[in-house]
This record gives sequence, structure tokens and C-alpha cells, in this order.
Amino acid sequence: MVALVYASYLVDASLLALMWLAGGVGWQPALAVWAGGTAQCAVFYLAFRRGWNERAREPYLALPQAVVATAVLLGVALWWPEVALLMVLSMFLIFAFAALRLSTVPLLLMWLLVSAGVVAVVIQAPSRLSLPHGTPAQALLTALWMAIAMGRCAVLGQYGAAVRRRLGERTRQLADATDRLQDLATRDELTGALNRRAVMQLLAEACSSSGEAGQGPAVILADLDHFKRVNDTHGHLVGDQVLRRFAIICAGSLRSTDRLGRYGGEEFLVVLPAVADAHTARAVAERVRESLGNTGWDDLVPGLRVSVSLGVATWVPGEPVEALLQRADEALYQAKAGGRDRVVLAAAATPPGDAWACGR
Repeated sequence: MVALVYASYLVDASLLALMWLAGGVGWQPALAVWAGGTAQCAVFYLAFRRGWNERAREPYLALPQAVVATAVLLGVALWWPEVALLMVLSMFLIFAFAALRLSTVPLLLMWLLVSAGVVAVVIQAPSRLSLPHGTPAQALLTALWMAIAMGRCAVLGQYGAAVRRRLGERTRQLADATDRLQDLATRDELTGALNRRAVMQLLAEACSSSGEAGQGPAVILADLDHFKRVNDTHGHLVGDQVLRRFAIICAGSLRSTDRLGRYGGEEFLVVLPAVADAHTARAVAERVRESLGNTGWDDLVPGLRVSVSLGVATWVPGEPVEALLQRADEALYQAKAGGRDRVVLAAAATPPGDAWACGR
């Protein structure tokens, strides 16, 4: 930005020098603009290079830069009224530059300063203010000044648009990073399913949001059969592949509202937030079991077969989460004891009065 400001000063100084050569305007305004701009940009460049701006509340030093630039152009306008209107045009550019960085209160102060400067120029002018146009060359240079001023306004507008685009992109990157952090906090790294803490929290919320007369959640505890044998025989890398593939198969067999979490080891917990009855939950579990049974594993290990046992339990109003999971675990134990590769539905619980409370 310091380089752009200095380039703007050079443009003004060059046009004033050309007006001097065209006649009717002295050489002093061009020298004053060049000297003032050079001094201002040198000081602020040094401040940025040395890190002095980092101590300021506003590290871009937009207000000090705008104040100094206004003072330079205002001094030229008051001392040489023949170029006063040209300086006023440049002050509008300074105000536009300040508006890119300043908050409301500093911007209001900057507006008052620029307005006071314009008023001072108008009052102190010895005669009617006008743009230099005494000769065709001066008129052409004045028109060129105005055209370049509009071009610089467009450059500032494009700069502001680029800043907004960068801010928008960084906002999207921050949102993506937040999502990734959320995934890391709630997802099991190996399988991509919810981790134990996240799925337990989801189950507790599902119980809490279910009314006495409404549909409550159901849970499915799934345990891969003889998984230790897979690890011992084929290695943990194959075991990890089995776990990942099971999570994908299981998730693909669930409804859009169901959630899968890794409960521990080769055991997974499925939360069905609202089911019509226990048979609906059992049907979902059977779909998971059948999908796994229809999956080929020869690409991992020729002849490998993987099955799963599942215990299903539906929540009754007032039942603690621990009791619900205990019934599902007992049903899973029955599925294992009954020969594995099957679904067992837990017996319905009868809460003892008001002693149960979900999540307690």
C-alpha cells in the first residue's frame, strides 16, 4: 500500500510538472507534492519495516497516513490556489483509501478533517476557484488528471473487492478447518464412525428429547464374530481393513436418521433416534447383518468370511442410558451364545415408577 500511495504522489507530481511546462502554473506545486509524498512514504515504510506499527491499535496506520497525506495536499492547495481543485480531487482519493481500513469513528473523524480542509481552501482562495485550463495543453492535462483520478478510484475499488474476496476465502478456510477439528473431536480415526463419547452423547440427547408418549430411541450393539482370530491369523493391518469396511457397510444399511459409532474394539453402537417399534429396529439390524454376509472379502484374504452378532434394545420412557445399553449387551451375549451371525431382540424393560431418569 505504501508503494501504491507513492505511485499516486508521483502521478500528481508528474502532471503538475507537465502543467508547469504548459505554462500558467509554477514549478513549486510539483516539487511540494513530490517532496511531501516522498517524506510521508519514507517515514511510514520505515515504520512498517521496523515493526513500529505493531504497537499501534490499528496496525495499518491508515488514519495517520491519511492525515499526513491530507495535510500535504491541503498545504499545496492553500499555498497555490491555482491547483487547489486538483488537490481537492486527490483528497477524495485519500478519503476513499482511508475508508478501506478505518472503522466508523476514525472514518468520521477523517471525513471531518477532509471537509474542514476543503472549506479552508474555498474560503482562503483569493478568487473564484477553477481548474487550470488557460491553454489547450492545460485543459488537456486537467482532463487527464480527472480521468486518472477516476482510474485510481477504480483501482481502490478493485483493491477493496480483492480484500473482500480474500476475507471470504479465509472465512471458508476457517469454516473448513473448524469442521475438520469437529470431525477429529467426534470421529473415530480408524473407521470414520462417531467415537464413543460422541455416540453416547447423541444417545443421551435422543432419550432426553423423547416424550413420554412419543417414539423413543433404540440401540443396536454389533460385535464382529471371531475378530481376534482375524487379527491373530492375518495381522492387525487386515483387521483394520475389516473394521473400516464393516463401518462402511453398516452405515450404508442404516436409515438417514440413524447414527453409527465405534463403541470399543470391534464393537459398534448404532443409535436409532426414533423407531415405531422394536421390530423396526430389528429389521435395521437384520439388514446390517445380511449386507455384511453378502460382502466378499477375497480381495483382502482369499476365503475370509466375516459375520456379526447384534443385540437390539428399545428405550422405554424414564429408562437410564446405562440400563438400555445393558439390555442391548445382554441381547448381544445371547446372539453370541446362540451361534453368532444373528440378531437378538432384548426383552422390553418395565421402569419402576419414577425412579428412572434418562441419562442418570
